[in-house]
Amino acid sequence: MMIRWRGSNFMSNILEIITRFFEDDDWAFQRLENAPVLSMGFTGKSGKWMCFAQARELQHQFVFYSVCPINVPVERLHTAAEFIARANYGMIIGNF
Repeated sequence: MMIRWRGSNFMSNILEIITRFFEDDDWAFQRLENAPVLSMGFTGKSGKWMCFAQARELQHQFVFYSVCPINVPVERLHTAAEFIARANYGMIIGNF
């Protein structure tokens, strides 16, 4: 696959491009063993959570997951599930 990177052409895979971007932007990350995935922590106003950048080479896709560590009380699971289903409805790209 031919990828354009900062005006230059070269042959590269998605994981190499993600890694290079994170390095250039000074992200602290780790590569998961035996998987094309980079993991990193994030801290924001709302708390701390884990993020995962996955390269899906065969599908020509880059997927970014953000895992928020909030546990929903059992009595609110139905409400939370309904909210997520409604929030995701009609989304072509992205989801919660």
